[in-house]
Order: sequence, then C-alpha cells, then structure tokens
Amino acid sequence: MKAVQKIFKADGVTLWTIEEKTQFMKIEAASGLSLKYIRYFNKTDRIRFGHGIVGRVMKYRKTLTSTKASQDRRIGLARWREIIKEEGIEAVLSSPMFLGQTVVGTFNVYYKKLPDHRFTPKEIKLAEIFAHHFALFLIQDRSFRQGEEIGQKLIKYRGRVLKLRDVTGFLSLRVRKSFQKTLKLITEQILSDFGGSKIAIFQKENKNMLLVESYGFSENTRKHLNKHPLKIDTRVPINQAFVEQKIQKSSKVLIEDNVEKSWKTLLANEGVVGESAFPLTVRDDPIGVLSVYYPHEHQYLPEEIGILDTIAHFLAVSLENLRIFLSLSAEQQKNLAIINNLTDGLLLFNKENNVNSVNPKTEQIFNVKAKDLMGKPILELNKFPALKSLVSLIKERKKEIFRKELQLKESLILEVSTVPIIKEKERAGTLVILHDITREKRVEKMKTEFVSIAAHQLRTPLSITKWAIKMLLAEDLGEIPKKQKDVLSRADQSNDRMIDLINDLLNITKIEEGRYIYKPILSDLEEATQFVVDSLKESIKTYKVEVDFQKPIKKLPKIKIDVVKVKLAIQNILDNAIRYSPEGGKVTVSLKYDKKEIEFSVKDNGIGIPKKYQPRIFTKFFRGINAVRKETEGSGLGLYIAKNIIEAHGGRIWFESQENNGATFHFALPIKRIIRK
Repeated sequence: MKAVQKIFKADGVTLWTIEEKTQFMKIEAASGLSLKYIRYFNKTDRIRFGHGIVGRVMKYRKTLTSTKASQDRRIGLARWREIIKEEGIEAVLSSPMFLGQTVVGTFNVYYKKLPDHRFTPKEIKLAEIFAHHFALFLIQDRSFRQGEEIGQKLIKYRGRVLKLRDVTGFLSLRVRKSFQKTLKLITEQILSDFGGSKIAIFQKENKNMLLVESYGFSENTRKHLNKHPLKIDTRVPINQAFVEQKIQKSSKVLIEDNVEKSWKTLLANEGVVGESAFPLTVRDDPIGVLSVYYPHEHQYLPEEIGILDTIAHFLAVSLENLRIFLSLSAEQQKNLAIINNLTDGLLLFNKENNVNSVNPKTEQIFNVKAKDLMGKPILELNKFPALKSLVSLIKERKKEIFRKELQLKESLILEVSTVPIIKEKERAGTLVILHDITREKRVEKMKTEFVSIAAHQLRTPLSITKWAIKMLLAEDLGEIPKKQKDVLSRADQSNDRMIDLINDLLNITKIEEGRYIYKPILSDLEEATQFVVDSLKESIKTYKVEVDFQKPIKKLPKIKIDVVKVKLAIQNILDNAIRYSPEGGKVTVSLKYDKKEIEFSVKDNGIGIPKKYQPRIFTKFFRGINAVRKETEGSGLGLYIAKNIIEAHGGRIWFESQENNGATFHFALPIKRIIRK
C-alpha cells in the first residue's frame, strides 16, 4: 500500500470492503492514515452500504471525487465530516473494485494539503486500474481463507469437497474475465498516455516464452506466436528481460544488432519501431514478461518506466493468481495447491493424534521432510530435535482452541494456534497453524524502544537548561569556582548529547516522511570531508586517536548534493570510527573517483563488527553488544541516517569488518544524478 501511495503522491490510500451479513463498510487495508481514523470507521461509527462516499461508490458502481471533503455533504453525517477534518483530509478519489460484474469494495486515494486539487482523467483511470488489481488480491486472500476451512474438513469429508468443484470453476471464470478487463484498461492507459500501439504478455513454459494475452497485434501474428513460441535462448528484448531480470528498452529495435532478424521482421510487419520489456516476478521468481510496442521512435521518461514497472508487478501477481485458479479444477489439485501455497505452516492430526498432513512451509520452518512425519503419533515427534519445543507446547494446552507464541531461535518467532476439526459433533482431528510473527515482534520491539527513548529523553526542557548552563559558564550571574565550572561543563556536554539525540529522531521523522533532502547544490566533497575532520578535532583529542585524511591527487569534480546532509553522513561514519578505535589507534579517511562516481572510505583498527550483527548494522536503534561495552553513550541511529542520506542521493553504502580487526565503511555518490527528495 505504501508503494501505491507513492505512485499517486498521496497522503493516504485505503481499501474498503463490505461485510455481507451486516452490510457495513470496513477498511481492509490502509497506508498514511492514523490508527484513530481507521478504528473510528471500523469499530466506533460504521458506514452502511449506500451511505458516505464509499457506500455511494459501491451502490452506483462508478468513481466519485471530492475536492472539499470536510464540507461535502455526500460524505454523509456531520460527525463523519468532522473526523475527516481532524485527519486533515481535503481531496478524495474513490473507485469501485470490480470482480466480473460484482463490486467487492472501493479503492480510495486521499490528499491532505490540496484543498483545490482537481483530479485529472489520467489519475482517475490509474485509480480504476489499481482498483481492479486489488479486487483480484482480495478474492485470492478470501480463497486462501477458504482453503484453511477446507483443510479442517479434509478428514473423511470427501462428499462436500466434491461439491466445491463447480464453485471453483465458476470462480475461475470470474477471475479470468476480471483479468482480461484489467488488461484492457491497462492497454488503454498505455495507448493514451505513453503513445504505445500494442501490448503483449508472455509466460515461461519449459524452454519457451508463450504468448498469454495481447492487444493490437494482427491475427496472423498471434497465430504465428502461438504456433511457434519464442525459444528462451532467442535474442529478443523479451528474453533478455526475463533472463537478466532487468527492464529492457529500445527506441529503434529494428536496427539493434543484438536482436534476431526474424523478430525484427515480425515487428516491422506490425509497424513497430520501439519496444520495451518488463520482467514479471512473483516472490522473486521470474514467471514472464510484459512487452509494450510503439509505432515510432520512443523517448522513455522516468515516470513512464516507473508506472509500467508497477503495472508489471501487479500483472505478475494477477497472472499468478489466474494460473493458480485455473489449475485448481480437480479435487486433489485444489486442496493441495491451497495448503501448499499458504504462507503459514500447517500440521494436521487425526483423532488418534497421528500426523495426517504436513505442508511445505512446515517442512521449511523445522527443516524436516513430510514423508518422515506422516502417520507418527504426536509423542514420537520428540525424536526430531527441531520439533521438541512445538510438541511440548501442544501437550501443555488446556483447551482445544488455543494460541501461543513459540520462539524457535532469535530470528524466528511463531504464533502457534490449534483448531479442533469437528464432524457431526465429534472431534475428527486437530489442525495446528504456525504463523511467522518475527517481523511484527521486531517492529513492536522497535516501537517500544522508540517510546522508551522519547519518554526518558524529551521530558526535560532542554533549551531552557542549555540557556541556564551557558549563562552560568559565562559568569553572567557572577563568578563561580573552577570545580563548579567543571561540573557545569560536564552537564552542558550531557545536555548537548540529548539535543543531538532529539535531532537524530527528528531526522528519522523527516526521512520517513520523504522530506529530508531539500537543498541540493554543486559541492566539493573533499571540502565537505575536510570540514567534518576539522569539526571533530576535539573528539579526536579526547579519544587519543590519529586521523589521516588521504586527499586525492587530482581535484575531484563537483557533484550535486545536499551538502549539509552529506556532511552529517560523513560525520556519523567518522565519529563511529573515532569512538570505537583503541587509544593510540589510527583512522584513515580517503576519497577516490572514476568517471561515474566518487567513493568515500573510512578505515579504523577498532573493535570491529561481529558477523551476527552485520545484517542489522544499518537498522534503527541497533547497537552491537561490543559497541555498547566500548561506548555506553549512543542511540544506534547514526548509520541508519547515513544510509538514508546516501541512498537519497542515488548512492550506495557498504562496509567490511571482522570482530576485533576494525572496520572499513564506504559510500559512493554518482557524479551526475538527480536527487530524490
């Protein structure tokens, strides 16, 4: 949802669905809106079908817009408009989500600081395309939930499962039609906005690229491609995009030396001059290619490439969804596909508590094979070391239905749920669901740490404290003894550290809001580095280390950067090297460049970074145990901020380190680059 929000450059996006039993609208997913706003409309004050702008969109089956939402009576009740006003929302675009001819919800785009925003036909069309994609996602999600229910009925439940076959066929037909309608809308968008004339989707099967769908091509060309599929090793942009997993684009494909002559002939007969190809991937696995063709020499704009790449992503998922649905025609295929594609682990026990079914996710989690577990009683699973903790947890349960957390290792925390399978009022087995909540726990921990830091560090009115200490040190209120001055100096230093921490937190807020880099100018990186080295002289003296700035032999070219922010990145990296080096240690700073980029490096002989901590070194609030022992003061924000600064400039940052053998941090900035704000 965040990616979609960025595409629309909006302040928020939501997916609304309708509860069939109550006819109440519900926010299914959201980005950019407050939890209070979501809870209000999901729990406190529900909106019925036909009411408010979302209810009207569903009822009248068409896109609606509002440019003054807080005053628009179509929004509904006055108290709803008041909540919208509190959220700061002014402009709203709401599109219906169609699955076939059925409206299953709405896709909404919100703008807070654009009271006079007028939605263009292009924005409305793009919103309708996304609405159709999200409809496909919702139906897939519901299907997986149905899969869980089907899993509960697998034991001795053959009769009812067979009846689901006709339902699946009907559902597949609806998804197929919805996919074709979505593809048609996408084609119209490309034709109208980017000057394309044709579009094609290819999917890999064995060693061929098969034509799945196309628009704009002649019947002869379609027949030819269906009869003679492209070999995966044929030199054409489609195959290059698939094999290399990179976007391919050519303004004059007919004169490209690395394109097969037969392909050029086919395109020439269709009046094609330009061609672009976008890889279709699902979970990092390539499945096909979206190809767009132009009747003239085409100039590719960054905005166009970004939108087409996003469309390719959604098409990949839609195509994968379609493939899944069409493959679930038989009973066993249907049940196995649903269970095997679940992101949660499943263990199914019969009424004798013997293992009846194990899905691939469970095999992956515990590093076991399903064939080794099948038919074994639950107590015999103790023979597998990885399963001991799970068996103990299941044995301890006092209720048929229970949910509990299980930490298998530092990087894996599961939520274990058991559900009894009931048939004709009798227990027929037990379903154990294993849900990975590692990420949620990590986010929860980070939030807790953030709140803790904020609560402890922000309670003191720092500005008043600093002002008072400075007055005392300057003896504006009278002379003070040297000992008292020393105490006040230390207090002033502590106060400054707290201010630095607050500044770091504010920088993080700006980074997350996308408004951090805002003053790019042509600057000399050597001068910026020298400035930072000079500014840290007091710290260098305190920690008793030597800093050697090895300046480049040739003058560096100036690059367009936000010099204040880049100085901060250099300072954060260099300050770490100084702080974590031993007394008498040496820190080497160097600059070098080639035709494409300037590389900055800081090398020290300090404590180094243990291998187990290295994947987390650029994350918020993280500090290794060895770093905390060496230097108790620190927030764990410096490298996170540095990374975001460098990447916002289109650069890259990396490091090499071994524990107790120092570390070398590098970043590289492109010489010619438009900065992302």
